[in-house]
Amino acid sequence: MSGTTDPGALAARDAKNLSGVNGSATPDDRIAFPTLRDDQIERARAFGQVERVPHGGVLFTPGERSVDFFIILEGEIEIVDDTVLGDDGNPVATVITVHCQRCFTGELDLFSSRKILVGGRMKGDGAVLRIPRDGFNELIVAEPDIGELVLRAFIQRRLGLIDHAQGGALIVGRRDSGDTLRLQRFLRRNSHPHRGLFVAGPDQGAAAA
Repeated sequence: MSGTTDPGALAARDAKNLSGVNGSATPDDRIAFPTLRDDQIERARAFGQVERVPHGGVLFTPGERSVDFFIILEGEIEIVDDTVLGDDGNPVATVITVHCQRCFTGELDLFSSRKILVGGRMKGDGAVLRIPRDGFNELIVAEPDIGELVLRAFIQRRLGLIDHAQGGALIVGRRDSGDTLRLQRFLRRNSHPHRGLFVAGPDQGAAAA
């Protein structure tokens, strides 16, 4: 890829939502979750190593930095959001999508040192091509067709997280509070996914949004 791209500016483009694990495929879903060809996977092998992963094996967790890039060779990887609150008010790990064979993991934060927003775990026994951070950066530069595919997917995934309020920050406070509104504006300007848990008043319950 040539030149530089501002992920925040690109993420501000108008685009539709990700469908999630139960939705039907749309053109935007195909951009967000493309599959790699055999020749692309073979070229990517030079930048990482193949690993067997058992069912339930955790590949990355929310809040980690500089995580590895994974291409699924066998099995599936569940992408998990741990910011969803259960009825008891505690976080509940929720599967928001599943990456299948020939797909790859990652989101815009893989291009930076920011904390990642979601977790990943193996669904069933499987095998992955694990590419470390340095190898990922080399792959993106050395193989432009793969790099373009990955960047487009990452941008669309970020748009989906924002549109569905998945991952990212949880804002707790009054809906009409100045502090709440300033936080929301800040997060929107930085294309950072967030959701709100708003308290209407002392005699009213909280409302999620």
